[in-house]
Amino acid sequence: VPTTAEVGLPQVEATAWFGLQAPAGAPEAVIRKIAADCDTVLRQPAVASLIREQGGDPVGGTAASFEAFIQSEITKWSDVVTRARIRVD
Repeated sequence: VPTTAEVGLPQVEATAWFGLQAPAGAPEAVIRKIAADCDTVLRQPAVASLIREQGGDPVGGTAASFEAFIQSEITKWSDVVTRARIRVD
């Protein structure tokens, strides 16, 4: 399989990421509580260290910041699919 640079997309950076999502319509207070609790856990030195040791970057944040990140990923990968002429057989 060619790399993204080999197919003419040298600026593409591919990373794996993980996040939590809730069903549509979940109460905003619940979403904020889960995000705050996750941030608390991710700031614990032992947790952050373990994630970094495995090559990760412990990033918390708000539902809005995660939504913006997801939208940026959709935009990025939509462009890759289009420019590389990727299709489903």
